[in-house]
Amino acid sequence: MKTSNEMVKQIALWEGFRSRAYSCPAGILTIGFGHTRGVKPGDVCSREEALQWLAKDLSEHEGYVNKFFKGVSLTQNQFDAAVSFCYNAGPGNMQKSTWAGLLKQGQVSAAAASLKKWGEKQFAKMPGLRARRAAEAALLGAPDEHA
Repeated sequence: MKTSNEMVKQIALWEGFRSRAYSCPAGILTIGFGHTRGVKPGDVCSREEALQWLAKDLSEHEGYVNKFFKGVSLTQNQFDAAVSFCYNAGPGNMQKSTWAGLLKQGQVSAAAASLKKWGEKQFAKMPGLRARRAAEAALLGAPDEHA
């Protein structure tokens, strides 16, 4: 599967655009719309460059999600939520998360409840993360609107 255009736009909004390299809350050098590969202190980018990186990065994360959920029939919304999470938290965190295991087992409501709480220790410092997780969780059980 591929990430829907609507979700690509939403991920870009959640990540926000930063033209200069910065250290994200996890201490990782980041630039553009959450791009981390090969970033060095002092790096700068244009919005167009950042959008190209985002497309490439999301393609890589689609691969992680497709591999992890191989054999599972995900809706477009579920796939989009998984890619958003994977891009934000990393494939390792997705693979070991309770919510993803529950979704693999077809326990959609339990998966959504678990995803909504993922990272809650950071919610006070990062209020946008709470909203992102809530939106991702809602997509797990939402009918496809942008398939």
